[in-house]
Amino acid sequence: MPLQNVILSIIIAAHNSDEYLQDTLQSLLAALGADIGRCEILLVNDASSDGTASILRAFAQSTPQAHYYAVEFTNLGKVRNFALAHSQGEYVTMFDSDDLLKSGSLGEILTFLAQKSPACY
Repeated sequence: MPLQNVILSIIIAAHNSDEYLQDTLQSLLAALGADIGRCEILLVNDASSDGTASILRAFAQSTPQAHYYAVEFTNLGKVRNFALAHSQGEYVTMFDSDDLLKSGSLGEILTFLAQKSPACY
């Protein structure tokens, strides 16, 4: 189903990240807050052998804006290119699976992108 009004596609590539992934995902939700509806979240599990897949699947099931993908590239560049090919947002950002974001930090960015529509090359 195509997403409407998706301003920002957020890509998180993960490989054997179960130790810190839950904190990353919770910080992402806090960073987005009420603005989550203007985003899509692409979660890509790259050949993990730990609990990464379970964490990402559970998050995608509980978060309508999130989409889970499993690949076997074992190559971060290929994973990110895969996710880019599946993204629908006007803009794209990428986070590592161990990144932590400040609460509310993405709301201001989304407002700027929606109001100014900056050209990016």
